[in-house]
Amino acid sequence: QVYAVDFRGYGKSTGKPTHVNVAKDAEVVYTKMKENKNIKNTKIIVYGASLGCQIATSLTKKHQEEINGLILDGGFASFADVAKLYAPKEVHTYIENALGKMYTSREEIKEIKNIPKLIIHGKNDKSIPINQSEIVFKNAQEPKKLFVSEKGHLEALTLETDTVFKHIDNLLTVQ
Repeated sequence: QVYAVDFRGYGKSTGKPTHVNVAKDAEVVYTKMKENKNIKNTKIIVYGASLGCQIATSLTKKHQEEINGLILDGGFASFADVAKLYAPKEVHTYIENALGKMYTSREEIKEIKNIPKLIIHGKNDKSIPINQSEIVFKNAQEPKKLFVSEKGHLEALTLETDTVFKHIDNLLTVQ
């Protein structure tokens, strides 16, 4: 079973995509998914892409006793870190104060124990520098794997499908 979500304000969804609303949406989807009798006694893998990596990390940390794997694709260390990449140095302190504690994958990943993690990032990602995923990877506890794709932002799953699936298969055999 695959559950794919367009959070409020993204894709074809309506609504306002505040960090609180998106986190609530993730919890609602997770709760509904767990009620599905077709996934009883199956492994649960949480997959976050780009902005979704922040939510996937937070959700996995909160429900780690029920989750069997975490995949982060094209993510960043925190909202503040990525905002500072594109902002003048003069406003970095303001950004850190405003966004510094909001969904920091670089910190939350430290608390996820005994769950295999696959972190994917494109070498040619023009949106999010690879060092953002490297920060998260460095902070993650074992077991973990970093797959550096030869492609761009979120292109690995589509353009290097077989390789990504091999990494996912390896992730599932760790436990």
